Amino acid sequence: DEMEHFFALLHEGRYLLRERSLLRLTTSNAPDSPIYALNEIAVSKHDSSSMLAIHTSVDGERLTTYMGDGLLIATPTGSTAYSLSAGGPIVAPECGCFLLTPLAPHGFGMRPVVVPDTSVIELTIHTRLGKAMLSVDNRTYRIGDGTHIKIRRASEQILLATPHNISFYETLHCKMMWDVDIRN
Repeated sequence: DEMEHFFALLHEGRYLLRERSLLRLTTSNAPDSPIYALNEIAVSKHDSSSMLAIHTSVDGERLTTYMGDGLLIATPTGSTAYSLSAGGPIVAPECGCFLLTPLAPHGFGMRPVVVPDTSVIELTIHTRLGKAMLSVDNRTYRIGDGTHIKIRRASEQILLATPHNISFYETLHCKMMWDVDIRN
């Protein structure tokens, strides 16, 4: 609704440039590897009946095997998107971290984990039916059993232009409808 107003602010130089980190994914199973994501990378099951086992390590150290519908690796920018709807935390965009958010985990102990954005995250995918999906900011690839994926912070960044008077916390407050009393 405010597109024309924002373009006028851009023309007048009344904006802030904010840096946002990107995820960089490499795998032998995607034809255009490396692939970059601003929000998240999702590994999910191909159909409604099969469960995935995603062996996960951080900086070469075994973290866990996520059993369930899948796993999200999100940036702080993506923390208010798919990761939030899957039960992940909201993270301020300036934080230097990545989120690992399980999708419909089989075990109660599988919880979101926040790691430094200097980490290298490695995933090995196992599926009973031999198929899984890899979604990178809504670009989708089919992957097979045994696929190995390596994720790290990209050296490149996105510059996001925002009006001077818009803050992350104000936007969060309004969109989450905090302080709105729905009882009346």
